[in-house]
Amino acid sequence: MPKKNNSVFWDVEVAPRWAGIEPVYQFDSSEVQVMLGYIDGQKSLDIFGEDAAVIDQLAYVKASFDRPDLSTMPKSIPALLDEETRDYFGPSFGWDWDFYYTETSLRDVDGTENVELLDCKSSLFQRYSHEIYDALRQANPISDALEHFEELSWFIIREDSGIACVLGFEKDGDKAYLHGLGTNPAYRGRGYAQAIMVGATNQLLHTNTMVYFSMWGWNSAARQLYSKIGVQHGAELTHGRREPFTELNAQW
Repeated sequence: MPKKNNSVFWDVEVAPRWAGIEPVYQFDSSEVQVMLGYIDGQKSLDIFGEDAAVIDQLAYVKASFDRPDLSTMPKSIPALLDEETRDYFGPSFGWDWDFYYTETSLRDVDGTENVELLDCKSSLFQRYSHEIYDALRQANPISDALEHFEELSWFIIREDSGIACVLGFEKDGDKAYLHGLGTNPAYRGRGYAQAIMVGATNQLLHTNTMVYFSMWGWNSAARQLYSKIGVQHGAELTHGRREPFTELNAQW
């Protein structure tokens, strides 16, 4: 039987972050999962599950422990909390983000036959790395893939004499994590992002059990794309803390 979306999200994104860390508090049921403790010196709370169960656990955490520095929870929750509880886990909420995944191949679309894989250890990657980097920097200048560009392998689509679209990935055990999607501004509007997402995902599923990725919640164009190609929407999250959030799209 396939796992529930919340289980997939927790197992893939949250549990590895807490590996080797002794939590202050941990709770795990079919309705909600909770981890509270210190990560890099910061008191952190991760909680995910059904709304009613999440709210009950937040009330318990509030009554039993000191206030966390940073909380991650379903995006729906802050609006459902009473003012005192919302202030306790906030009062600021932001950095919304979404988790997507698929364990099955996606329906083919035009252009997937043009998707090429360049392994990061290959001479072909070394040959085109500057062009790939420039394409990503122009298309998606706030992508974290730019920070560890050479550690990733890359899918590309070429057009004319240039690189039209790029998508990076890294191996995560028997899974593949995508990041660094970008279409060169000169080639937008031709369906390249859809083609590279579908082509790359289907290629990766030949040798991986799952392909997954995340996106900032403000990126409505990406959300439309991911809905269109048929990947599973596994989680919609927000963060809470005392200080106001500066959203990355405000800097772009």
